[in-house]
Amino acid sequence: MRKLLLKQTENITGFRVLSTNPPLEEVTGESKGKIGSMSTRTIWTYRNVIGKGVSDRVRGMGIIFAENGGHHLYAQRGGEIVDKFHYIVCGTISFRAHSRGRLAFLHGKKRKFRSMVRDETKILTKVWID
Repeated sequence: MRKLLLKQTENITGFRVLSTNPPLEEVTGESKGKIGSMSTRTIWTYRNVIGKGVSDRVRGMGIIFAENGGHHLYAQRGGEIVDKFHYIVCGTISFRAHSRGRLAFLHGKKRKFRSMVRDETKILTKVWID
């Protein structure tokens, strides 16, 4: 049974076209969420290689900050699919070696994530411990 590690609501703050051949976009944003009872804030950027049909590839990175101190760097990889007019991104988030404070327990961990794009600027993301 999967246990929820992190749940956050994300706001997209910017888009940028990096290439048209192949189509490549960069998306930036910020998030607020919870790890247990601890509030978190995240800033992130990812690049989306737009595929044919429903197969986009996503790679990104970010910094997650804990309330009362601590931060952690992470990278994510995944694929994007379209399900009944919603975008869903599933993949792996890798918490890097650099961590401080209350988030040090994430050091070197890999976890599964799922993000559902609700509209053009709002995303709900969940990260699980398997």
